[in-house]
Amino acid sequence: MKKILIFLLAVVMLATLGVTAFAEPGSFVISPSKNKAPELIDGSNNSHECTAKLVITAYADRYTLSDEKRAIIEGAYDQIVATEDLASFNADFAKYVKDNGYNPEDLAVSDLFDVSYYSCEIHNEHGAFTITLKTETLNGFVGLLHLNNGKWEYIDNAKVDGDKLTFVVDELSPFAIVVDTNNHKPPVTGDNFNWWIYVALMVVSAASLCVVGYKLKKCED
Repeated sequence: MKKILIFLLAVVMLATLGVTAFAEPGSFVISPSKNKAPELIDGSNNSHECTAKLVITAYADRYTLSDEKRAIIEGAYDQIVATEDLASFNADFAKYVKDNGYNPEDLAVSDLFDVSYYSCEIHNEHGAFTITLKTETLNGFVGLLHLNNGKWEYIDNAKVDGDKLTFVVDELSPFAIVVDTNNHKPPVTGDNFNWWIYVALMVVSAASLCVVGYKLKKCED
């Protein structure tokens, strides 16, 4: 009986660890590792001579980036996880949040991704990019933040039209989509099914523990 009890306790511990692993970290709506990369609709440069090609990389695919770029996006992730107030990242964004009546406690990042350019050796001589992305993480959109040289910038020209996000930037690096969680509906993914498995496992395990505990007590009596 004691071996059975130990086994069931181990099952409950594993189930609990599984639920913890699926908990949403810090100021993210869901872990950005669950999101696919936004689709690039347009990435034109102001300079017609620019041959740069834009590449969008999801946080989940960060290991395909160079060591430097991966370290930057992982640093952005760490900052978002650690904060309880995304508005504190940038003064202009904090003002926008306050002026528009958003509660900072309701803000969260729905997606974190990298935008990089390749195939242009003289890009420093060229202008800004006008970028349009298609993504399922825009519901309840509040703003777009950009980590540039270690500092968070507020992209105040970002506009949303349905599932498309358009913005203009001079520099590229990690971007974070900030939403109001009161109006945001995360995209449905296959991962949601895992919750039912863990809940069912915990319920069955708890019920089994009760039965075994009752029998052990009866044997001791």
